[in-house]
Amino acid sequence: MNILYPDNPKRAKRVKSLLGNLQSLDDQIICILNKFDARNKESVEGKKWGIAKEKLQYAIRELCARRFDLLKMREYAFVVLEFEENPKIISITDEKNRKLVEVGQMTTEKADELLKEQVTPIVNQLRQVTNEQCDENIQAKLAFLDKTFDHWTAEDPSLDEIIRMSRSMIE
Repeated sequence: MNILYPDNPKRAKRVKSLLGNLQSLDDQIICILNKFDARNKESVEGKKWGIAKEKLQYAIRELCARRFDLLKMREYAFVVLEFEENPKIISITDEKNRKLVEVGQMTTEKADELLKEQVTPIVNQLRQVTNEQCDENIQAKLAFLDKTFDHWTAEDPSLDEIIRMSRSMIE
């Protein structure tokens, strides 16, 4: 038995009219395929975006490491500039003391003792200043700067990762 009931002309006419009123499935198939293609495009673009995001995250880590190194060098430069005059003064004083030793107005032990008295406070002060330049303090200064300037730091790496990245850039 055929679905169109060819033996019943009225039934055949009715079925044909109903089929004519239905929307074509071709339009639905095209719509579904377009959606599928869009999803494929999104997945491909998402894959590309994943690669771009990975590169962006690497660039952020590298920038943080370079920024960390730069601030560390800057801090050490300030330390060097702060103590720039001390070696000159010590050298001049030591030279005067050596001349006094040569002429016999001072003993070598006394000259060494005076030099040690002059150098010891400077060395202690230098140690204190350089101990303040530890990695954690540098990171704290960077965090303070970020907070002051209201920078976005959500993707910044940890201090360990910054130090690791910094060392890898040197090698």
